[in-house]
Amino acid sequence: MLITTACNLQCPDCCQQMPRKWPGEHESWASLERAARYLQGYPLCVCGGEPTAHPDFARIAREFRELFRAPYMEVATNGYQVVEHGTDVMRCFDLIRVTDYPNAITQAAIAWCRQEVPDLLRVEGFRHIALKFHGNEHPCGREYFPIYSQGRVFPCCVATGFPDAESTALSSGWETRLPNLKLPCVDCVFGQ
Repeated sequence: MLITTACNLQCPDCCQQMPRKWPGEHESWASLERAARYLQGYPLCVCGGEPTAHPDFARIAREFRELFRAPYMEVATNGYQVVEHGTDVMRCFDLIRVTDYPNAITQAAIAWCRQEVPDLLRVEGFRHIALKFHGNEHPCGREYFPIYSQGRVFPCCVATGFPDAESTALSSGWETRLPNLKLPCVDCVFGQ
């Protein structure tokens, strides 16, 4: 669930194309409540942009599991405001995935998580892949990880990064329409 397109980093080769979306925008709480009507019972990955930058991040962490009836909930972050949100907020998640960017904020967040919530931490290596190295039209496995963003559902977790990516409205029957959407593999660095 992409809760914001705002990000504190402007990586030129971001797979979500956040620099193109600068300065980004946050999903409203009303929009998230509407989404919950159609996404009940699914595991959630709260992401963005940078999810901890969302002004309602603490509320999202505390209330999403019940609102979405989510059996599992994780957050994917660069660590931007992990420390500021603190242990109580971060313990609302089953897993905290911190991408290991080579900057002081991320390194401080990883160190804090290792001390405060080591059982929830998964550090993911930062691997820079230039966007000029496009995929070759074969799915990488992400087609099994649809993503919600701004009232739409995309067929894979990086599709929101492509301006012409196909999506479907989040409405009744979205699950049956999803397999008919074309994946953006030919333009994606993760395509195999």
